[in-house]
Amino acid sequence: MIDWYKFYRRKNTILEQSCADPVVVLESSNKRFVVTEDQFLYSNFHTGCAAINAEVAVVDSNAEFIQIQTGVYDNEITKRMEIYISVTKSGSGNGATFSWASEVVSNHLWWAQEPNRRGLQPDSGFEYACMGISNHCRPITMSCFYSYRNQWSTALLMDTCCRRRLTGLCMQDVDECEDENKNSCPDNSECVNLKYSYRCDCEMGFEKDVFTNQCIVGRLIRFKTCRNWKDATYTERETCHAPKYLRPFHPLGRNRSTFMLFQ
Repeated sequence: MIDWYKFYRRKNTILEQSCADPVVVLESSNKRFVVTEDQFLYSNFHTGCAAINAEVAVVDSNAEFIQIQTGVYDNEITKRMEIYISVTKSGSGNGATFSWASEVVSNHLWWAQEPNRRGLQPDSGFEYACMGISNHCRPITMSCFYSYRNQWSTALLMDTCCRRRLTGLCMQDVDECEDENKNSCPDNSECVNLKYSYRCDCEMGFEKDVFTNQCIVGRLIRFKTCRNWKDATYTERETCHAPKYLRPFHPLGRNRSTFMLFQ
């Protein structure tokens, strides 16, 4: 898998942009958020994210929203850069534009406070929070469009680098099974990666305890000796098959003469 963070850092270095548009990779437990440097049009979000094998981001919780915001703050490329990211809130089909500068997101709110501390929730999910009028990394005056009622107000953002708008926040799947620290699968189980999630399957011969979620030795319900398996080297015709509702366990291997059947 491509390390998008290193890729774009290398690209920005080649371009020698001291105030380059940032690309930040923020990873939650099951998602990797990619802030694109491309200036996607709103109608092209899905196309833009698909180009990097990702989807338009969905924020599942306020905690996840704060994690994204904090990651943007702390990134060494952004240096508190003013950026604009469109996010889809979980359970809603509407996009929302968020602004990061020197503010902190309010608890239990889905939008960040605007830079002048007077802003209101945007009337529309696609309204601009703020648009810069300078490309220089210095204290600059911003022409701010918070909402309809204070559309033409002006705010001063100190120590802010405002480049062109960044409007793409994409998310990619994280393979929790690649790192045992990213999954909580118990002993005697196998981690199976799913899209934005994973599951733990108990190994053959073990079953999940519904109270502890541990994989314990399965209950032996049948024992049979077979003289032949289909892939055995000898030629007797008898073949052992496990009934469909049972899980076979072969402690000596499939080519050996014994097997156990577990629920």
